[in-house]
Amino acid sequence: MNRRRSHDVDEVFGTHRTRIWRFPGKEISLLRVSGETVLFVSNNNKVYALRARNGTKMWDFSTENRIQAIASDPSTVYVGSNNLYALSARSGRRLWSFPEEAAASSIIASQGSVVFLASSAGSVYAIHAQTE
Repeated sequence: MNRRRSHDVDEVFGTHRTRIWRFPGKEISLLRVSGETVLFVSNNNKVYALRARNGTKMWDFSTENRIQAIASDPSTVYVGSNNLYALSARSGRRLWSFPEEAAASSIIASQGSVVFLASSAGSVYAIHAQTE
Protein backbone atom coordinates (compact mmCIF):
# COMPACT_ATOMS: atom_id res chain seq x y z
CA MET A 1 0.00 0.00 0.00
CA ASN A 2 1.32 3.44 -0.89
CA ARG A 3 1.32 5.29 2.46
CA ARG A 4 1.95 8.63 0.74
CA ARG A 5 -1.16 8.23 -1.45
CA SER A 6 -3.26 7.25 1.56
CA HIS A 7 -1.96 10.25 3.48
CA ASP A 8 -2.77 12.59 0.55
CA VAL A 9 -6.34 11.31 0.44
CA ASP A 10 -6.72 11.88 4.18
CA GLU A 11 -5.39 15.45 3.80
CA VAL A 12 -7.86 16.23 1.02
CA PHE A 13 -10.95 14.59 2.48
CA GLY A 14 -10.19 14.43 6.20
CA THR A 15 -12.39 12.27 8.40
CA HIS A 16 -15.48 14.44 8.04
CA ARG A 17 -17.99 13.47 5.34
CA THR A 18 -20.29 16.02 3.75
CA ARG A 19 -23.79 15.13 2.63
CA ILE A 20 -24.10 15.67 -1.11
CA TRP A 21 -27.90 15.73 -1.25
CA ARG A 22 -31.04 14.49 0.48
CA PHE A 23 -34.41 13.56 -1.05
CA PRO A 24 -37.12 13.64 1.62
CA GLY A 25 -39.67 10.91 1.30
CA LYS A 26 -41.65 8.10 2.77
CA GLU A 27 -40.28 4.87 4.20
CA ILE A 28 -37.98 3.27 1.64
CA SER A 29 -38.14 -0.47 1.09
CA LEU A 30 -35.86 -1.02 -1.93
CA LEU A 31 -32.91 0.90 -3.36
CA ARG A 32 -30.89 0.36 -6.51
CA VAL A 33 -28.28 2.44 -8.35
CA SER A 34 -28.14 2.06 -12.12
CA GLY A 35 -25.55 4.17 -13.91
CA GLU A 36 -26.33 7.81 -13.13
CA THR A 37 -29.78 7.00 -11.67
CA VAL A 38 -30.86 6.14 -8.14
CA LEU A 39 -34.05 4.06 -8.04
CA PHE A 40 -36.01 3.57 -4.86
CA VAL A 41 -39.37 2.21 -3.77
CA SER A 42 -41.38 3.86 -1.03
CA ASN A 43 -44.26 2.49 0.99
CA ASN A 44 -46.76 4.52 -1.06
CA ASN A 45 -46.55 1.99 -3.95
CA LYS A 46 -44.27 4.22 -6.02
CA VAL A 47 -40.88 3.79 -7.58
CA TYR A 48 -38.82 6.98 -7.94
CA ALA A 49 -35.87 7.76 -10.20
CA LEU A 50 -33.42 10.45 -9.06
CA ARG A 51 -30.30 11.87 -10.68
CA ALA A 52 -27.38 10.42 -8.71
CA ARG A 53 -25.26 13.57 -8.94
CA ASN A 54 -27.76 15.99 -7.40
CA GLY A 55 -30.85 14.10 -6.18
CA THR A 56 -33.35 15.78 -8.47
CA LYS A 57 -36.40 13.71 -9.30
CA MET A 58 -36.52 12.45 -12.87
CA TRP A 59 -39.83 10.59 -12.63
CA ASP A 60 -42.04 8.38 -10.47
CA PHE A 61 -44.38 5.51 -11.28
CA SER A 62 -47.32 4.28 -9.18
CA THR A 63 -48.74 0.79 -8.90
CA GLU A 64 -51.99 -0.35 -7.30
CA ASN A 65 -50.22 -2.80 -4.99
CA ARG A 66 -47.07 -2.99 -2.92
CA ILE A 67 -43.87 -3.09 -4.99
CA GLN A 68 -41.83 -6.16 -4.10
CA ALA A 69 -38.86 -5.95 -6.46
CA ILE A 70 -37.01 -3.68 -8.89
CA ALA A 71 -34.29 -4.37 -11.43
CA SER A 72 -32.84 -2.38 -14.29
CA ASP A 73 -30.67 -2.38 -17.34
CA PRO A 74 -29.42 0.74 -19.15
CA SER A 75 -32.73 1.43 -20.93
CA THR A 76 -35.43 -0.27 -18.81
CA VAL A 77 -36.56 -0.41 -15.20
CA TYR A 78 -38.51 -3.52 -14.16
CA VAL A 79 -40.99 -3.19 -11.30
CA GLY A 80 -42.61 -6.21 -9.64
CA SER A 81 -45.96 -5.72 -7.99
CA ASN A 82 -49.07 -7.74 -8.83
CA ASN A 83 -47.90 -7.20 -12.42
CA LEU A 84 -44.42 -6.97 -13.82
CA TYR A 85 -43.99 -3.52 -15.36
CA ALA A 86 -41.27 -2.49 -17.79
CA LEU A 87 -40.61 1.26 -17.68
CA SER A 88 -38.43 3.54 -19.76
CA ALA A 89 -35.37 4.27 -17.62
CA ARG A 90 -35.25 7.76 -19.10
CA SER A 91 -38.88 8.88 -18.67
CA GLY A 92 -40.64 6.34 -16.44
CA ARG A 93 -43.20 5.70 -19.20
CA ARG A 94 -44.77 2.25 -19.07
CA LEU A 95 -43.48 0.16 -22.00
CA TRP A 96 -45.35 -3.07 -21.22
CA SER A 97 -46.65 -5.20 -18.38
CA PHE A 98 -46.89 -8.91 -17.67
CA PRO A 99 -50.27 -10.05 -16.30
CA GLU A 100 -51.28 -10.81 -12.75
CA GLU A 101 -50.64 -14.55 -12.99
CA ALA A 102 -47.13 -13.68 -11.77
CA ALA A 103 -48.61 -11.94 -8.72
CA ALA A 104 -46.30 -10.52 -6.11
CA SER A 105 -43.02 -10.97 -7.91
CA SER A 106 -40.24 -11.03 -5.39
CA ILE A 107 -37.11 -11.36 -7.54
CA ILE A 108 -36.43 -9.86 -10.96
CA ALA A 109 -33.30 -10.16 -13.08
CA SER A 110 -32.62 -9.34 -16.70
CA GLN A 111 -30.10 -10.56 -19.23
CA GLY A 112 -30.16 -9.43 -22.81
CA SER A 113 -33.72 -9.51 -24.08
CA VAL A 114 -35.04 -11.82 -21.33
CA VAL A 115 -36.45 -10.85 -17.94
CA PHE A 116 -36.55 -13.52 -15.25
CA LEU A 117 -39.22 -13.27 -12.60
CA ALA A 118 -39.72 -15.35 -9.45
CA SER A 119 -43.22 -15.10 -8.04
CA SER A 120 -44.26 -15.52 -4.44
CA ALA A 121 -46.39 -18.46 -5.64
CA GLY A 122 -43.20 -20.38 -6.39
CA SER A 123 -43.02 -20.08 -10.18
CA VAL A 124 -40.12 -18.77 -12.23
CA TYR A 125 -40.90 -17.02 -15.51
CA ALA A 126 -38.65 -16.10 -18.44
CA ILE A 127 -40.26 -13.25 -20.38
CA HIS A 128 -39.19 -11.87 -23.76
CA ALA A 129 -38.58 -8.22 -22.89
CA GLN A 130 -38.10 -6.50 -26.24
CA THR A 131 -40.67 -3.90 -27.21
CA GLU A 132 -41.92 -3.40 -30.74
